[in-house]
Amino acid sequence: MLDQPAIDPTEFCLLLKQVDRQPPRLSRNLEPDLLGIELKQRILDAVIAAAPAAADFERVLLESAASLGIPDGPARGVCSDVLLEWRMAHASPQFLPWLREEAAREPRKRRREDREDRPVPPPQAVE
Repeated sequence: MLDQPAIDPTEFCLLLKQVDRQPPRLSRNLEPDLLGIELKQRILDAVIAAAPAAADFERVLLESAASLGIPDGPARGVCSDVLLEWRMAHASPQFLPWLREEAAREPRKRRREDREDRPVPPPQAVE
């Protein structure tokens, strides 16, 4: 159990929702990433609605995931990630400032959108 809460669980979940609002910028099928993000958002929303005390965060997180009717495997995976981030918020002095900074940023453009603004270089000759 954590002795001293570094952050309120509700604020923590709100920050995570802001940071985890977009999939990574990769050239591949992003459907699994989008499903994972949606699942995490649902679990975080349930925890926010419960507004737990720091001492009850882990229990409320797991109960919230179970109450949503999400299959056990994906729910455990998301809860594991959230708990790791919760523990980092308490263990690392750099994590909370980073989390707050990332949450305040505008959502990043996807790579394809970024490329549209840049001129395309001519193809290189292959020797």
